[in-house]
This record gives sequence, C-alpha cells and structure tokens, in this order.
Amino acid sequence: MVKRKQVARLASDQPSRAKAQPWSNIEEEALAKAWIRTSKCSIVGNNQTSYGFWKEILAKFLTIMEQGPYRDLDSVASKWRKMHTVVNRFCGYYNNLYTNRPSGWSDDVVFKEAMRRYEDEHRVVFPHVRAWEVMRTNKKSVPVPNKVASAKRTKTSETGSYSAVGSDARCQISINDEPEFVDE
Repeated sequence: MVKRKQVARLASDQPSRAKAQPWSNIEEEALAKAWIRTSKCSIVGNNQTSYGFWKEILAKFLTIMEQGPYRDLDSVASKWRKMHTVVNRFCGYYNNLYTNRPSGWSDDVVFKEAMRRYEDEHRVVFPHVRAWEVMRTNKKSVPVPNKVASAKRTKTSETGSYSAVGSDARCQISINDEPEFVDE
C-alpha cells in the first residue's frame, strides 16, 4: 500500500503542465496577422491538413512575436477559435451599421455605436479591438453594401411607377407595353 508521503513525492517528480498564460492584445493582433497570411497563401491554398495549417500559423505567429517557442500549437488554435467567434459577433454589429449607416455618420461613429450595441447585448466590452482592426481588412470580414436595399427609389417619367436607381438587380418590364414584332 502506498502512503500519502510517497504519493506526494511521486507527484512532485512528474513534470507539471505549464499554467496557461493570458494573451495580450499584441499577441492577439499577431495571431490575426499570422492567420490571414496563412489563409491567403496561393501556393498551398486549401490543399493542406489541419495540422499543417495550424503549424504554419504557429510558425508565422512566433516569427511576428520574436520570442521563440513560448506558445504551442494547441494554445494558438484554441485561442483563434475563441477569439474568431467573438470577433465575428462584433463584425455582425459593425457591418450592419456600416452598410446601413445614417447620413453623416463617420467610420468612427459607426465603430463606437457597434461597440455600444455589443456591450449592451453581451454585457461585456468587446475585448479584441486590435485583432479586429487587422481582420476587418480581410476579404471575409469586409462589409459589402446591399445595392438593392440602399438604392433610392425615383418615379419614372414614362409609367409613373417607381424604380430603384442604381440597382442592377432588378429588370424593368412593363406588362402594359405592347410587344414589338419584327416583320420578316
């Protein structure tokens, strides 16, 4: 039978797992840069394993941070998944406000209102601003304006009906017009 002192001595001989270190804003920004650079690689593209993808992100992250191997692959992948989920939620608020902004709102006003709405909804201040600044220029995060929803309606002179000016998504056909037949 093993006594308590022996168990304590055996436990102290085992290497303990390092305690998780909190991520700084600078590290989150570096992780976002590393992820974008790796995901945009035109040579490898989607033709790589998950392990290879995260190994490449880790290598780029460590190069950006210039501190040697102080984070491992699991911590980088785990942090990205958590951070990316939160950033995507914030992007939803920001992109909606950005594409449907009231007249006179600057990008700064849109950002502040998105921050306010995020905080009201989630009861916490959006924590990944630096990473979001990097990610928002990525094609996957850039707001795309809805031309049909934002087009102004004007009255046409011929029929008296309304049409969306600037919209290339609608075809103007009047069912009251007589079809034009070409004589053969």
